Amino acid sequence: MAKTAFHSQWVAGRQVIVDTNLTTGNIFFVHSGTGTDATGYGRGPDKPYAGLNYAFAACTANQGDRIYLMPGHAETVATAGAIATACADVHVHGIGSGINRAIITFDGGGIVPGVDINIDHAGVCFNNIIFYNTEDAAAAPLDVNASDCRIRDCLFWDAGADNTLTWIDVAAAGDRFHMQDCLNHGTLTAGNVAFITISGACEHPHIQDCTSDGDFSAGNIILTAAATDTKIVGNFLTNVNAVDVNIEGFAACSGVVADNRCRIPTDAQTTWINTPGGWSLYNNWGVNQDGEAGMEILGNGRSA
Repeated sequence: MAKTAFHSQWVAGRQVIVDTNLTTGNIFFVHSGTGTDATGYGRGPDKPYAGLNYAFAACTANQGDRIYLMPGHAETVATAGAIATACADVHVHGIGSGINRAIITFDGGGIVPGVDINIDHAGVCFNNIIFYNTEDAAAAPLDVNASDCRIRDCLFWDAGADNTLTWIDVAAAGDRFHMQDCLNHGTLTAGNVAFITISGACEHPHIQDCTSDGDFSAGNIILTAAATDTKIVGNFLTNVNAVDVNIEGFAACSGVVADNRCRIPTDAQTTWINTPGGWSLYNNWGVNQDGEAGMEILGNGRSA
C-alpha cells in the first residue's frame, strides 16, 4: 500500500486521523472555551484540551509532539510557573492570524511580578502566539532555562502602563536560543528594562528579523553575561528612553551584530550599540530623531 500523509489511531474509543507530514509525534489541540482537561480529550479540534499546561503534561519527550492552540484560545498566567514545559522537543503553534490568534495573558493581580512560563526542557518552540502582559513590573514572563528553544512570529504586548521588566530571559543553559520574526509592542512609559535579556553565558543565541519598540532603561536587546557566538541580525529597534541604547553587549561576549536598524531619541547621541566586547559589527544603521537621515554605526556605537 502506498504511503499517504494520514495515519489513524484509536484514542479513548475514537478513531483519530492525523497528518503525519506535520510530525511523527502526537498532536494535541487546545481551546479554553470548548475544551476539557481530561482523558479522552485533546486529540481533535472537536474535543480539545482547555489549557496549555495540561497539553504539555500529555506530551512524550523527544518525538516531536505538537500542540495547536486554536483561534480564540485565551488563558491567564497568574502565578510563577503556572505554565511549565514537561518534556523536551515539543512545538506549540497558534492557529489563526492577527488578534484571532491564541492569547496568553500574564496577570498576577498586581502582586505577583514573577508570573511566567517556565521553559525548562530542550527543544521547546513557540510559534504565532500573542503574549500579553497586564502585570506591572513582570520580571520575565518567558523564562528560558534550556537549550534549543525557538520563538517565532509571536507578538509581545504590554498593556497601557503595565510594563514588563524584560519579556524574555535566557539563562546560561539556553544554548542555541533562536528568536525570529517577532514583534514587541512596548509602552512608551518608563518601566521596561529590556525586551530580551541574555543573562547567562550561553552559546550561540540568535535573534533575527524582530521589531521592538518601547521605553527601555537598558536597551531593547541586552547581555548581562558573556554569551558566545551571538547573532543579532536584521532587527528594527526603537528605544525612546534617554539611555540612548538599542543593543547592550558585554565585555567578553563574541559573535556578530549586523544589518540592524536602531533609533534613539537624543540628538547627536551615537550609542545605539554599546559595549560591543568581542562582537563583529557591520552594516548597522542608527538614527536619532524623527525626520533625520540614518548613519552607519561603527564599533563601540560610534557613527560614520
